[in-house]
Amino acid sequence: ELAREGFGPSAILEIISRRLHEMFRDFDLFVTIVALEFDPRRSEWRAAVAGHDPPFLMRADGQVEELLERGTAAGILPDEHYQDMRRPARAGDQVFLASDGLIPDGLPGPDIGQLLRTAVHRPLTETLEAVVKDLQRRLPPKYRDDTTGVLIRLVD
Repeated sequence: ELAREGFGPSAILEIISRRLHEMFRDFDLFVTIVALEFDPRRSEWRAAVAGHDPPFLMRADGQVEELLERGTAAGILPDEHYQDMRRPARAGDQVFLASDGLIPDGLPGPDIGQLLRTAVHRPLTETLEAVVKDLQRRLPPKYRDDTTGVLIRLVD
């Protein structure tokens, strides 16, 4: 709803963070969130991150970068400000987002770029499945958390 009203990723995270803080400040609850937008008029990706692992942008030529402009997890501070990370969008771009359970803190970080590059020429669902399975394989036995990945590919 906020996006339909014209709010960008950073503004959406600020509104969510403020509302969560008002509702849950006595319980020390917070959430990590990524807000990602593709703007077809500007041919641009915009992302804002609240304490979460950043999205990974892979170009058609195989270059990978993190859309890293991380802010505090939503709900901790009443007036947290977030920054929009802007990048030009091009046909063939892929953006990978992962839940914090798929790339948990404290474990050796996988080279997400390399995982994406090895699967880039597969169909989208096969690429996503290959990357998520490889990440899940690295998790400790009996690991209990959500292990979700999302892959978006920009086509002509």
